[in-house]
Amino acid sequence: MKRWIVIGSIFFATSVVAAPEDEFDRGYKLAEKKGCLDCHALGHDYVGPSFSSIAEHYRHDPEARVLLAGVIQAGSRGHWGERFNMWPPVHLAPDELQRLVNWVLMQ
Repeated sequence: MKRWIVIGSIFFATSVVAAPEDEFDRGYKLAEKKGCLDCHALGHDYVGPSFSSIAEHYRHDPEARVLLAGVIQAGSRGHWGERFNMWPPVHLAPDELQRLVNWVLMQ
């Protein structure tokens, strides 16, 4: 009986630890599917600012999730200088929007 409790505890602990990695992968795949990676990269500016730069920009803002969701939904111009213009995504469900916001902010 004790052996099953230990095995169950180990399984539970590893599944809890793996959750953020799974969430990162799901967010990455969604960003790829929705075309975000056509203009943004993870660690360096590409056509648009990098996801890590965006995360750093919003890191200490308590309204970050709301603000970033608005930028993703409506597109943006001038947030990162005149060089960067982002068009809004064509089809983005509310749950997909939240997943993208959370994924960007975890960079």
